[in-house]
Amino acid sequence: MTKAVKKLTNEFLVAFIAMAIVLIFSMTHFLFVSQADTENLYGTSGISGISDNVSRTFEKGEKLTEKVNETRKSVVQVSAETITSDETVQNEIEKQEAEKQEQAKAVAAASARQAIADYAVQFVGNPYKAGGTSLTDGCDCSGFVYSVYRHFGYDVPRNGFQTVYKQVSWDELQPGDILYYSGHYTIYLGNGREISAENESNGIQIRDMSFRFSRRISACRVIL
Repeated sequence: MTKAVKKLTNEFLVAFIAMAIVLIFSMTHFLFVSQADTENLYGTSGISGISDNVSRTFEKGEKLTEKVNETRKSVVQVSAETITSDETVQNEIEKQEAEKQEQAKAVAAASARQAIADYAVQFVGNPYKAGGTSLTDGCDCSGFVYSVYRHFGYDVPRNGFQTVYKQVSWDELQPGDILYYSGHYTIYLGNGREISAENESNGIQIRDMSFRFSRRISACRVIL
């Protein structure tokens, strides 16, 4: 829309100025021809009045040129204001669209994290196995986190999650976040609860975060 306005404005100005120039030259040519004819017919004595007419004609031509320039400036100013207005509207539309996309992305990520937490709880009571990654036959704490995320297609490492993914504050935890304690990994379920493969005695269990809170080190988020 902006390019069309600029093109139309330029075409209008060129046509308008061209018409004015043609008009001025036509009037001047006519007057000089009339002057020559008058000299032939009446001699130089009748020329003074015609010279005055020529002078007035040139003055009118200069005024017409000034009006053309003023009109051009006005059109350019209006066009510039229109272009600026169009760009402002377009920028606002793009900003709103970007915000909508970010909101949609955040909602999708939250839903995916919740799915992680919901999937993990079904394995409560299954056995613990040092070095294992089986959610049914046995896994350790990092193997549990690894296998739950792998089920959803996330290419997470076997351990060391806190060194790979975005660190988050303990005050900003969301279901599906990975919590790292001294020597232990868990998955946050929400409402202050977490799930992990604890040990051979307890297997996979859900605990309140206060159970090992004094050992907390960091938290990270895989799905952003």
